[in-house]
Parts: sequence; C-alpha cells; structure tokens
Amino acid sequence: MTRYEHATVHLNGVHLYGYHGMSEEERQVGNHFCIHVGMDIAVPPTGFITDSLDLSVNYAEAYEVVKDEFRISSMTLEHLATRIIEALLRRFTIVEKVEINIEKMRPPFPSDCQSASVRICAYRDTYCP
Repeated sequence: MTRYEHATVHLNGVHLYGYHGMSEEERQVGNHFCIHVGMDIAVPPTGFITDSLDLSVNYAEAYEVVKDEFRISSMTLEHLATRIIEALLRRFTIVEKVEINIEKMRPPFPSDCQSASVRICAYRDTYCP
C-alpha cells in the first residue's frame, strides 16, 4: 500500500516590481524582486485519486494573494514575507505550512551582489526556527 504524507504547491520565480526598502529613495524608485513560495498541504490517505481543486491550492488565486500583498510598501523584506504568509494562510485553510523566499535584485549598495534575500518558514499558528 502507498503511504502519502504531504504535498507542496509551489509558485516559482514570481517576478514583480515594487517599492520596498529602508531608504525613502528605494520606496520611491523601486526595484525588481523575485519571489518563491511553497505551501504544504495534507494529502488524503488515498492520495489525489479524486481530481478536485478542493484538495489543493489554486495557483492563480495564490498568485493574486502574493501580488496584492506585494503592492503594499514595506521597509523590510521580513515584514513583506510575513504579510504574504499570513494572507496565504487566511485564504487557504488547507495549507499547513508556507515557506517564502523574497529576493531583491540589485540591492542598493555598491557590490558585486546579484541579490539580497530573506527566507521565512511558517506553520499554521506557529513559526518554525
């Protein structure tokens, strides 16, 4: 017999332009960002034998949640990531865990740095270390 544990629904490489950063200039000029989201969902004991979206996450709706939260300016990527996580958990009650990585492409300091990023992992009702 096959034993199923969990499934992860991903949004990979969501490219958005936004106004997030510590300086006023960053929040006025903006920057390119790349967002990766993973959402763990429970798998029914028999797997996904029933071909129903009720058992999973609608990618298009998840993208809209990410995009809507991204439109609101934040000083830190940590704050932005937390807002997106909370919004996804509110929208999709089937999601048990969210992991998000937000990259700021071309950080605003002189460097040979491709991007600066933050990764946050959260379980429903508690955050993981």
